[in-house]
Amino acid sequence: MNTPALKAHWPVISANLKSHWPQLTDDDLQYTEGSEEALIAHIQNRTNATRVEIDAVFEAEMD
Repeated sequence: MNTPALKAHWPVISANLKSHWPQLTDDDLQYTEGSEEALIAHIQNRTNATRVEIDAVFEAEMD
């Protein structure tokens, strides 16, 4: 993942993540630069989504 692009698109990405998985809260989606893997692992734990599903949401906004 491209960290600067992720940071720039984060408001839209986090909104899309919440629309896909309504159980996610703002606290679940606190993004800290450099902690992408921990964030994805947390989303997986909260949603039981696969890495592929989560990556698809991230990539849809970063393309």
